[in-house]
Parts: sequence; structure tokens; C-alpha cells
Amino acid sequence: MNNKDYNYARKKLAVTLSSYDDLRAKLGQANRDGSDKSRIFVMLNRTRAIILNTMMEIAVEIERRRPLDAMLDRVTRENTAFHSYFDLIASTGDHYSPSMDMREPQMKFLADHFDKSSELLGKSCRAYRYGAPIFESDRV
Repeated sequence: MNNKDYNYARKKLAVTLSSYDDLRAKLGQANRDGSDKSRIFVMLNRTRAIILNTMMEIAVEIERRRPLDAMLDRVTRENTAFHSYFDLIASTGDHYSPSMDMREPQMKFLADHFDKSSELLGKSCRAYRYGAPIFESDRV
């Protein structure tokens, strides 16, 4: 699941939960009025199914992402002054480009993910990469 699908699932869950609350209110009104509730029950059951399925999709995606998030946090803590990857992304704004030494593999990993995250967030800054070999033959 990519970020677009993940965000769509989160929005779908929010909208469906709101619809579920509206249906519960309609059910309460139907109980007070003594009117037919069969259609409301059908809609409530469908809405419950959507909520449960969407919550499962989101839970699976969160668990799938957990190892990468933990790795990014660890590399960020060990190689920068930031306590987590989120702090690095949130603190840089749109005008700060963190300097990263490309001779260190973990810094290349961090720079690549920083650039991807910045792009997804619509930021114009990218990691400033230094220490990279100039010629292809110099690469190890």
C-alpha cells in the first residue's frame, strides 16, 4: 500500500465512522417514533463491515511500515542531532537542507529517504550530499 492508498483508507474510515454515527442517531429516532428500522439495520451492518475491513487494512499497513520507521529512527539518532526521523523531517522546514556524507552507507540511506519524504510533503529542500566519489571508477 502506498501513501496515497493509506491516506485514502484513513479518510474512508473517518467518513464511514461519521456515517455510522448518523445511522445510530436515525435508529434512535426510529425507536422513539416506532417506525420501521429494517433498512437502518441493513445500512448499519454494511457500515460496520466497511469499518472493520478498513481498520484491518490500516492495521496491517502500520505493522508493515514499523520496521522501516524503526530503522530510520535508529539511523537518525546515531548520525544526526535529531532524536527521530520525524524530528528531522518536521524541523527542517522548506529552507534547510541537512548535510550528509555519502561515504557513509547509513547517511546515503538517510539522504535517500529524506529526499523521498520531502518530495511527498511538497518541500523543495533535499539533502545536501557531500563526500561522494566524483568518478564512477572511484566507487567501491
